[in-house]
Amino acid sequence: MRNSLVILMMLAMGTACMNVMQTTNKNALAGVEAACTVVANSYPYYRDQLDYRAYGDLFTEDAVFDLTDYSAKVGKIFGRDAIVAALEARGPTVRTRHLNQVVHMNAIDMNRVSGVSYLILFSAGAGNSNPTPAVPAVVAEYHDKFKVEDGVCRIAERTLRIVF
Repeated sequence: MRNSLVILMMLAMGTACMNVMQTTNKNALAGVEAACTVVANSYPYYRDQLDYRAYGDLFTEDAVFDLTDYSAKVGKIFGRDAIVAALEARGPTVRTRHLNQVVHMNAIDMNRVSGVSYLILFSAGAGNSNPTPAVPAVVAEYHDKFKVEDGVCRIAERTLRIVF
């Protein structure tokens, strides 16, 4: 009887420890998802403000930005420097507002997160001092793969998918 009681206590303690570990792991994964959500939510601001340094810092060194759905001519852009250069080349000729909403984040593990954001893009010529009422230029989704490197979440892959 005493041995049975000891075994039951050990099982209960083991289950309690496993529950604590699972809760701790879920909390840690939720923290990684939250950090990557901040990155996804920062993208439209830095993009629209033409803050090239902060914009570039959102991407990993070897990031891939796939704009094939938007422009077959642009296609995929490989590497942080090329992604920033593409934005710099466009410069302030078009004024944009990217309205993003992160709709899904999934931490695969502590170093990888996938996510989806919905996008409504408004744009006008930069010289237009009296813009007409804006209508969306594009409604799309960003499908992202994030990497956490040295405790910092960055976009490793971003694919733009046009909805309409």
